[in-house]
Amino acid sequence: MSKSRSGRKSSFVWNFFDADSNEKARCRICKRNFSRKGCCTSGLITHLKKRHTEVFLLHLNKGLVCLEDDENDEVKKEHDQNHHSRKDNLKKKKHGRENLEKEESSIDLQSVTSEHSSDSTLVFPEDDEPIKKPIEQLCLEEDEYPIVNIERKQGRDNPFQSTSTTQFATTQMETLLTKQLQIQAKLYKEIKEKLEQINTHIKESERINRKKFRLKVEKLRLQKEEFKKKELHRKEMQRLRLLELEILNKKNVQDQLHINRL
Repeated sequence: MSKSRSGRKSSFVWNFFDADSNEKARCRICKRNFSRKGCCTSGLITHLKKRHTEVFLLHLNKGLVCLEDDENDEVKKEHDQNHHSRKDNLKKKKHGRENLEKEESSIDLQSVTSEHSSDSTLVFPEDDEPIKKPIEQLCLEEDEYPIVNIERKQGRDNPFQSTSTTQFATTQMETLLTKQLQIQAKLYKEIKEKLEQINTHIKESERINRKKFRLKVEKLRLQKEEFKKKELHRKEMQRLRLLELEILNKKNVQDQLHINRL
């Protein structure tokens, strides 16, 4: 996994996202863009868990996903933001008190002093102060899926690793795979039925086309035979006429000879 400029290990989510800019990230799976103001990755992790559950769980069970570093970063950022927000609020309150002090000169100096003394007792946590909520508790509050692949780290056992949790995650994966197989089987069945319908339609069309072709061939054959018959009839009629003419000529010749004798 690549390292950032500060030398700190980057989040696992960058295996699934590309940073288009300091405030935008693009999902490699669905190609959607997401805002990541303040370089936070919680929104990207939530997108992976909700929209790409199978891929997320697959990497989680293979140990390719470690949520601890990301949750530490998010909690620290939240703590820093709260810290700066409290400082800003303190400055605003102090500025308001100064204005109020100028406008209301009749306020008792002792009350103002006590007010300042009470405000001075406000203690704000420094950046190095330990976070109140444990990382594991935050993981349980935010994650929708059980943590099953956090291994021993620095000699500490994973407090959430148990047989029931592992069995639940395995059952959940089996359920997802079963649903996926059922969907694939349903799609395969629908595609097979459509292909069979198309094949039946093609065969029926071929049968009709062959029948039409045979009818055309038969029609051409009958037309050819009819033409031959007509041709034979014409030739026969021509032969008979020629024969008739020949007979008439012979008769005329005989009549002429008979006349000449007389």
